Amino acid sequence: MKKLSTYHLAILLCLSLVLVHCQEKEEQIIEPDPPTEADSKTKDDLSNARYVDNIYPDRPWDDIYDNVINAHAGGIYYENGFYHWYGEHKVPGTSERTGYTHGGIHLYRSRDLINWNDLGIVLSVDYNNPNSDLAYGCIVQRPKVVRNPRTGKYVAFFKLYLKGNGYRVCHTGVATADQARGPFT
Repeated sequence: MKKLSTYHLAILLCLSLVLVHCQEKEEQIIEPDPPTEADSKTKDDLSNARYVDNIYPDRPWDDIYDNVINAHAGGIYYENGFYHWYGEHKVPGTSERTGYTHGGIHLYRSRDLINWNDLGIVLSVDYNNPNSDLAYGCIVQRPKVVRNPRTGKYVAFFKLYLKGNGYRVCHTGVATADQARGPFT
């Protein structure tokens, strides 16, 4: 019998959590997240937002403030009328050459899957501690978020390559938050 890698075990765990959540008999009504201090740093003032009714292939996809969406290899989590798009935050032109994650996990939120509001970085790389697992120079890939119905916590799973190791050894990163908007730790 073939031994499963850590990556495959993490995928199976994510799928089982999603299946368990989907099979609950009662649909939980979850109130919108209350505003936090982090909200003041995001673009929650929608007075300058620009909404569109289409997206087009082979063109950059902008958020509602005309900035290109920066959520690579992401996953979408739906809750209480909102889609949450978690993806890798990369600096254009730099990450392709270095592979580094230049920010962490970026979050966008939408009601229609077309118009996305930038809620910022919900799990940041650590720019100050070179010994951190998330030290600047690490590689964070393919973030996926689920809600643990037993604890009420939001759990982010992602591939993590430690700083200086390139793509030689892959770890499974796990971070938690009290609300879908983060912050994750």
